[in-house]
Amino acid sequence: MSTSERRTGHRKTVPVPIISRTRTIALPVRRFIGGRMRLLACAFLAAIGLALTARPAFAYIDPGTSQQIWSSLGPILGILLGCLSVGLFIFRAALARVIGFIRKCLGTKRRVIIAVGLFLACGLVVLGLKFAHRGHASAAFVTKEKGPTYKRVIVIGMDGLDPRIVERMMNDGQMANFAKLAREGTFSTLQTTIPPESPVAWVSAATGVNPGQHGLYDFIRRDPTNYLPDLSLLRTSKGILSGPGGQFVPATAQKAFWDILGEAGIKTTVLRWPVTFPAQPVNGRLLSGLGTPDVTGGEGRYTFFTTAPLAAGDKAPDRVVEVKWNGRAIDAELPGPEVVGWTGRKTSTVPVHLERSADGQKVALSVGKNKPVELAAGAWSEFFSVAFSCPFC
Repeated sequence: MSTSERRTGHRKTVPVPIISRTRTIALPVRRFIGGRMRLLACAFLAAIGLALTARPAFAYIDPGTSQQIWSSLGPILGILLGCLSVGLFIFRAALARVIGFIRKCLGTKRRVIIAVGLFLACGLVVLGLKFAHRGHASAAFVTKEKGPTYKRVIVIGMDGLDPRIVERMMNDGQMANFAKLAREGTFSTLQTTIPPESPVAWVSAATGVNPGQHGLYDFIRRDPTNYLPDLSLLRTSKGILSGPGGQFVPATAQKAFWDILGEAGIKTTVLRWPVTFPAQPVNGRLLSGLGTPDVTGGEGRYTFFTTAPLAAGDKAPDRVVEVKWNGRAIDAELPGPEVVGWTGRKTSTVPVHLERSADGQKVALSVGKNKPVELAAGAWSEFFSVAFSCPFC
C-alpha cells in the first residue's frame, strides 16, 4: 500500500493499462512497408512504361568518347534521376487517386476486375505507341516502299584525277571501261574550286556552293579562339556534357545533294565521300570517307610490323613495330585508342599472333579474339573487327 492509501484507510485499486507493443509497433511498420511496396510498384510500372515507349535513337561514339562519358556521367545521372523522381511523384499521385476512386465506388471483387482491366488497357496503349514509334525512328535511314519513279544514277569521283589524262588514255584504248561509261553516260570537264584543294572541291561538289558559302578553304583552318591552325576536316563543339575534347560536328552546315534527294523520297548510297564525318542521317546508306578519325582518334594512324631493322631516316618511327621470329611464331601487340583504367590513362592493345607453316609458304594470322586467317605471300586478308577492352567504357 502506498502512503496515500494508508491515510485514507481503504485499499485503492489502480487500473494498469496493458499496451500491446507488438500491435503498436506493427501498425507503423505495416504502413511503412505498404507505402514502400506501393512506391516500388509505381517505379516498376513507370520503368516498364519508359522502356516500352522509348523511341530508338541513333548515335555515334568516337574513339575519344570513353573519357568524355566517364567525366560527364555524374551530371547525366543526376539529371536523369531528378526527372525520374518528378515523374514517379506525379505517377504515384495519379495512381493513388484512381485507386481511391475505385475503392469508393466498387466492391472488392469489382476493384480487382477494374484494376486488372485498367492495367491491361494501359499495357495495350503502351504497346501500340511502341509499335507506332518503331516505324518512325529510322525514317531518315530507310526509304519508303512507295516513292517516286526514277532512273538510277552512279556518280564516281576520284581525288586528283586529271580529266585530260583520262581522256587521252580512253582515246588510246587504255581505259576501255571508262570509255564505255563516257559513251553511255556523260563525260565532261568541270572547273575546279578556288583554291583547288581536295576538301574544298569535294564539299563544293556535294553541296553545289562555293567555299564562301560552305566554309572550307583548305585542309587546315584558323581557330578564331587562339589563332592556331586546326584541321578543317574535323570540327568539334564544346558543351556542358561534351567533355574536354568536345563533340564532333559536321564540317559544313550546307545540305548535300543526297540530303535534297532524300527529302524528295529518293534513296541514295554514299560510299567514302570525303568530309562527311560524323555521318548524318540519310535516306539510304552513308559511309564516311576522308576526314574520318582512326581508332586512336587521329588521322591516318597505322601500325607496321616488320622483321627488318628500322631505317635511320624513317619519318614515322613510332608507327613501326620491329618483331622477331620465335621459332615459327611471332607475338606482338596492336595498339589502339587511349582508355581510362584503374591506374590512369593508358593505350589499349590486342594481341597479334603470326604462325608460319612448315613449308614457309603461308602464315596463320590471328588478331585479338578473331579466328586465325591463313594467308599466302603477297595476299590480303578480309576486313575483320577488333575489340579493344576499356574498363570504364
